[in-house]
Amino acid sequence: MLPPGRRSLSIADVMFAPFVMRFRTCGIDADPNGAAYVNAICDLAAVREWVDAAKKETWVGDSYDGRFRLPGVGHVFAQPGEGGDR
Repeated sequence: MLPPGRRSLSIADVMFAPFVMRFRTCGIDADPNGAAYVNAICDLAAVREWVDAAKKETWVGDSYDGRFRLPGVGHVFAQPGEGGDR
């Protein structure tokens, strides 16, 4: 499913995919249009594959892990309510 009213993705959609993931993982509320965009991007097969691969990743970067986490928020690829801390 593409973002509402769109026939194709743009390079901007690809560039903003990691940012879009933060709406899900940090529990940020978006207005209805923003929420539809977040859902459309997160429902793309390529994004689901990317997230699934990330969840299987075992490498943890000591110098970065935890630096950007918010209190009570799990791993950046966790779905809401999933936790995800390693």
